[in-house]
Amino acid sequence: MTAISLRWFLLGYFALLIVAMTIHSDETVGINATWVNGNYSYEGGAPPWSLAFGIVGAGLYLGLLFGQVHRSSRPLPHLFRRWVAGLIDFVLALIAPASILGLVAVLIEYKRTGVFDWVIDRQESQPGDFVLAFAGALALMFVVMPAYFATCWSLGRPTPGACILGYLVVTDEGVRLTFWRAALRAVLGSMALLAWPCWILAFAVKRDKSKGKFWLDIIFKTHAELLC
Repeated sequence: MTAISLRWFLLGYFALLIVAMTIHSDETVGINATWVNGNYSYEGGAPPWSLAFGIVGAGLYLGLLFGQVHRSSRPLPHLFRRWVAGLIDFVLALIAPASILGLVAVLIEYKRTGVFDWVIDRQESQPGDFVLAFAGALALMFVVMPAYFATCWSLGRPTPGACILGYLVVTDEGVRLTFWRAALRAVLGSMALLAWPCWILAFAVKRDKSKGKFWLDIIFKTHAELLC
């Protein structure tokens, strides 16, 4: 299956995921630990719907990695599609790992209490809460997220978000990005996400509208090409 045909499955999957997240907005996926004004809250979970979406999403991701890609050699001249694709990829990159992290929290809670529940919501602090939440957040942002992008780029494949929007990130030299070069590009992108909402403005920095480039492309000598 080609990437251009797989985009419709990815688009349908993303639309259903947004609907499911809206319907189950009161359920925590992953881990969240807060302590504000003396009030402690620990939430975690891996609801069955999130695990199901994570499994299907992983299957679509692998299908994209092993699918065929046809490049048009025409640069993507505008950055708006890349911005939208970035938002889509941000959601898709986290749904499966966050579900797994939430499942780990659920199993730890089950081991401690002997009571199993898909969602945890308590106000009593337990040893390891913040360590698990902090380590999980770092892993998602600086391991999972970069690997999600770097694997696609190093194999010459579009990310799911880029596939939906119909483009592929390639090097100016016409060769594939190495995994570590792609990973470094993704890590810098992940760091930009931490500067929300300033990361939106990053698309205007070092912008070359005719070639569809912005600052990350300038640094790593890449650009976006349309799929066909």
